[in-house]
Amino acid sequence: MTRLIALTSLCFAVAGCASMKTYRTPLTPAEGRLIAPALVATSESMGLRSFSGLDGALTYLEDGTMLSWQTSADGREFVLLIDLPGGVPEHERDVRWREAKVRADQIWQLATESRQQSNVGASVLVPGPGAAGADSSPR
Repeated sequence: MTRLIALTSLCFAVAGCASMKTYRTPLTPAEGRLIAPALVATSESMGLRSFSGLDGALTYLEDGTMLSWQTSADGREFVLLIDLPGGVPEHERDVRWREAKVRADQIWQLATESRQQSNVGASVLVPGPGAAGADSSPR
């Protein structure tokens, strides 16, 4: 998995693969690694093949398009790479990239929401001194 992500990064960075586009995400690489499990879980809940690696998440759409959320080749950003399957005619690529980006955005949104909901339960509120219901008597 990590090799596949590294190879897709290398392919895009070196050759400018004709079937691949990259998009920035609002996360740092460290933050991206934290959301990767939610991206995988969300993708799998949608019936998609998905894998988690050391550097991000990889999902295959029904048409074989690969969505790879990963650290950029220069290590400074967390990006989404969309790689169309081989054999997509050039005149169809823009439409296919747009469709894949819409799916990637849906997965991203649901993963972000599920991660935020799981973090809500982790918060514990403790009433301060003098707050309603707090025991303010000296001990």
